[in-house]
Amino acid sequence: MQRAVYDKKKLQILQVAGEIFSKHGYSAAHIDDIASALNVTKGNIYYYFKSKAHILHALHELIFQRYQDALEEMGVTEAIDPAEKLKRTVNAHVKACCEDPIMTKVLLGGLLNELAALPRELQQDIHRKRKDYAEAFTALIAEIPPGKLKSRLPPRLIANCLLASMDSICIWYRKQKSNDSQVVAALAEQVLHGVLDGA
Repeated sequence: MQRAVYDKKKLQILQVAGEIFSKHGYSAAHIDDIASALNVTKGNIYYYFKSKAHILHALHELIFQRYQDALEEMGVTEAIDPAEKLKRTVNAHVKACCEDPIMTKVLLGGLLNELAALPRELQQDIHRKRKDYAEAFTALIAEIPPGKLKSRLPPRLIANCLLASMDSICIWYRKQKSNDSQVVAALAEQVLHGVLDGA
């Protein structure tokens, strides 16, 4: 996946837009709301983004980039045992969800109904990124020997269940003050409990 480059102002716009989309929904939110929250003019927002649709698209790109960064941080790109790689992958995904639940909530909202409001080319790009990410999970699960898997479901169904479980964390999770890493590890272990032996 090609990495997008975000300067500080662009990231600030995306963060505020994510909060507004999460609170009010994409359709009910307006560029005026984002500009007002940032105490800037609409022209300042349009300098960075062509439209509200392009902001939502950029939010999805940013979220998937953060997932990829988390995967690399956990060493998922290393040549390791597939079961261990799945553990690290789930841990990385849960960590990304917990560190920025608002962004993940935007992603989850897009799964439900908001992508239909986007231009077709932007919809297709986001769907492709979602598909690529889900297929990477599926391929990883398919590499794990049957003896290490508790579930007898096909790899694609296991992957979809895992992704749904992890993404839903953003609905109820609130960041902790001191033990985030322990909470993330415990949540990741719970997500994997019905999938891997020894998880």
